[in-house]
Amino acid sequence: MAFSSGWVRAAACVVPLLVSAHAVAADLPTKKAPPELAPVAPVQPLNFFVRLGVVYAINTASSTIDFTPQPGAPQIQMPGAGATIGNVGTIGVELGYFVTPNISIDIAAGLPQWAHDSITNVPLAVTVGTGGALTSGTILAKVMPSAIPLTINYHFMDWGAFQPYVGAGLAPVFSFQTHDAFATGVNVQPTVGAVLDVGTDVMFDRHWGVNVDVKKLFANITTTNSSNILTRGTPFQLPGKQTTNFQPWILSTAVTYRF
Repeated sequence: MAFSSGWVRAAACVVPLLVSAHAVAADLPTKKAPPELAPVAPVQPLNFFVRLGVVYAINTASSTIDFTPQPGAPQIQMPGAGATIGNVGTIGVELGYFVTPNISIDIAAGLPQWAHDSITNVPLAVTVGTGGALTSGTILAKVMPSAIPLTINYHFMDWGAFQPYVGAGLAPVFSFQTHDAFATGVNVQPTVGAVLDVGTDVMFDRHWGVNVDVKKLFANITTTNSSNILTRGTPFQLPGKQTTNFQPWILSTAVTYRF
């Protein structure tokens, strides 16, 4: 079949254009799929923590003293007199576990230290048997008091490194040891008190920080002795009793480690 010269000239023009378009398309950059990102490992929560530092207990205790004036007589309160337990400074440790991101269960303890149980508000020196004079400030006994607060705390985590908390709980209260002084046969009966807790952690990173904490303890402690303060040095072994409203402020600062 013969083609006209017009068709031949048109084909001659179209073929170079097609070849040129194909070459341009080959030179255009192709759109590549973005590289796959490596999966990000989830941040593991740090549920446990430990604090190690110093503790100072300011013992705002007040006491009443009962004594037996003679064999077979009921105990009566010594008019006006009381007793107080000295302040104690020691090394403290606290362990805790976050049951939720904001709520933790904490238990604290300190290295036991000796404290003086001293009589107060004796208006005049009292000569007691052959035991000498009883005056305000006379040491009745040496005790090694201890409290182990167990608290549930709520932590405010919305302020970055500054993480305050408040809480409450219970604290067993007892004495590891006692030494007789003016009173003899001294025995501190264990009890359980209530405790309020407030403090804050300031975290340097996920693991390390510093802590400041204040606890207030409320407990009633009964201390008995086999020879009360008015019969010391006499042949009579008459029992006595000291009832203490024990309300120390427990101040501490520590290093915090979470893991």
